[in-house]
Amino acid sequence: RFTDPQGSTSNNVYLDPESRSHQYSTVMHTPQLGPGRRYTLLSFSGLGHCVRYSDDGLTWEKPDLGIVQHEGKDTNWYPTPGDYRLWHVIHDPDDTDEKRRYKGLLKVDGSNPSGGLTTSGHQPVTSPDGHHWEKVDCPILPSGDAGTLTYDRSRRRFMALMKYQCPNGSANNQSTREDYVNCL
Repeated sequence: RFTDPQGSTSNNVYLDPESRSHQYSTVMHTPQLGPGRRYTLLSFSGLGHCVRYSDDGLTWEKPDLGIVQHEGKDTNWYPTPGDYRLWHVIHDPDDTDEKRRYKGLLKVDGSNPSGGLTTSGHQPVTSPDGHHWEKVDCPILPSGDAGTLTYDRSRRRFMALMKYQCPNGSANNQSTREDYVNCL
């Protein structure tokens, strides 16, 4: 549970006190980032993607990333490849490549040139810091409007479970891998 700027408690984190807008949020325990960053919040709202940090999970700092400016000021917003929505972010402190500390899925939409089922789905992405993202060179995971990405640290295994629209209706599409970068 989190506390909003007026002190009321809720299960939601408000990204902008004026608009009270938020849609998708991921909170990760990241004590290795040092004081003031025990928890990392990555969110998508009508304002775009943003990051916040906290020591206690209740009071959140909006760092000026120097990536996106609004009204001439630096913000805590960041772009994603193709400006697609970033969903299902996880932190992987064990990856030997520091450029892949964060892993996530971008929701991408497309159509099949042959006129069959669409190629909409989720594109695997990685980031060194949670706000500079690069696509992983592998196929899009077919999916609809729902899904999840998780990491079993004891087994070093990633799992994506996606809702998938198939000719006979909805189904689940599951992909598991030990190596995230070499495709789920």
